[in-house]
Amino acid sequence: MFCPNCGTQCPDGERFCPSCGTALEQSQPALELDMTPAEPAARERRRTERKASKLSPKLIGAAAVALAAVVVIVLAVNMLSGGGGGYGAYTSKPVLSLFDSSDSEQIYYCGGKEIGAAETDYTFWNQDGSVGVFVNDDGELCVITAKGIDVVADDVGQYQLSANGAALLYITEDYDVCWYDVKKKSSTTLETGEDGAQLGQPAPDGSAAVFTLYDGGDYEGFTCGSNKKPVSMGEGLVPFAISNKGSYVYYLKVKSGSGSGSLYVSKGGKDEGEKLASDYYMNSVLFNKDATQMMFNNDGKTYLTVKGGEKNKVFSSSVYSMFTPDYTVGSSAGGVVPVSDLRGQTYYTSGGVYFLDSKGESKKITSDFDGFALSESGSNLIYLKKGDLVKVTNLSKGTEEDLTDDAEITSFRATGDLSAVYYLNRDGELYYQKGTGKSVEIGDDVDAFLMAPDGKTCVIISDGELYTSTGKAMDAVKGLDEVSGFGFASQRGVLFVGQDAGGGSVDIYTLSGSAPKLLVEDFEGYIS
Repeated sequence: MFCPNCGTQCPDGERFCPSCGTALEQSQPALELDMTPAEPAARERRRTERKASKLSPKLIGAAAVALAAVVVIVLAVNMLSGGGGGYGAYTSKPVLSLFDSSDSEQIYYCGGKEIGAAETDYTFWNQDGSVGVFVNDDGELCVITAKGIDVVADDVGQYQLSANGAALLYITEDYDVCWYDVKKKSSTTLETGEDGAQLGQPAPDGSAAVFTLYDGGDYEGFTCGSNKKPVSMGEGLVPFAISNKGSYVYYLKVKSGSGSGSLYVSKGGKDEGEKLASDYYMNSVLFNKDATQMMFNNDGKTYLTVKGGEKNKVFSSSVYSMFTPDYTVGSSAGGVVPVSDLRGQTYYTSGGVYFLDSKGESKKITSDFDGFALSESGSNLIYLKKGDLVKVTNLSKGTEEDLTDDAEITSFRATGDLSAVYYLNRDGELYYQKGTGKSVEIGDDVDAFLMAPDGKTCVIISDGELYTSTGKAMDAVKGLDEVSGFGFASQRGVLFVGQDAGGGSVDIYTLSGSAPKLLVEDFEGYIS
């Protein structure tokens, strides 16, 4: 599914665009920049034929399949990041990607230059966008950085990347559990399983990892550090995550053939630790930036454990995601958000939007909304509900104020500090409003708009022309016209713009301020 406002490709089932916060219609058909692909253009690295895809190895025995299935379920942490800036603390040179449908490959760019291409459907990124991992169509596990693509291993069945991108764990077809140092470009074999193996989530800083070996009907969990001999936690234990420096280990105690188990957190994995839940199915987990805190759903409620302590109920409903201005890294065990404390944050739950204060007590903000923007400081929130804009200036108390009397608002964007908003009404008229002052119309016949990565500039498409505004009249961006309403998106702090090149292809530009820079000509595909 693609966002009807900014063109970002969105995960199936997502209610809101992860780039601009626009509400998504679930029945909306997928849209690409090239509606009618042109004749494929020749490329240097284009392969004349693909090799047959190799089957991934069977990682675990039949009795462990059910457990593996629940371990890989992730909390819906594809961020509902709204118009309030919040594009994350990205590296100065993030690696970006476009999918070329003419060659069926991902093309990677850094600093405005192409650095590599690969036939792969999906790339998993670390938190700041500087490291990506994928398996290509030849079955090779690869790492992409600003320096290019490195092949790590063949016939890899499973892999996990730490949030900082320093450590990559993977399992081979022979069930070798291996540690790859991304900076040193070196692999170390940790252990070999008899009948199967399962990886957990590495420590966010790449200092430690957990995995499980399967031998017949028995499980055995392990913890390890970089290039250090793994330490057994014992039989019947399945660790799924570990904190920085291995201080806390999160695991399930299971019986052979069972798809659930008892949930525990242990200090260093040296003792049984604190029991958090019985008959727990691994279904929704969220960690803070060093994984010393874990939030999880169980029996329709949400609980929080801090530094190996007992669980505390924080919500009477299940959490879907956190409203955070930074990027969340999802892995097979859960999501890591770049905040030091899961308290003092705003969450989207099955019961509505809540603020969790520093004491772990929740305050309901609203039961429904059609769009939102969170300030970069995380202290204020603006949401759209039934055509009205509401600003919450004190999240812990839920102090609200209406921003405008216009009840026909369909979408909005806000500056990073939420001091000003741009909003679009049903007539296609775009308005700017600073604070609670009078709104000013700055354009009409607007097809789409979003905030630039600077959190201050609004970028607008009207009648196929591209404009920018900082609260005044719209200024045309020179050199760009015939821009599709689905022709721009933001990816890790970089704004892409697609201009019709004819024949179903587009020219892709990056935009900084009002100066477009050509990235690739005659592109046939979409922004990944």
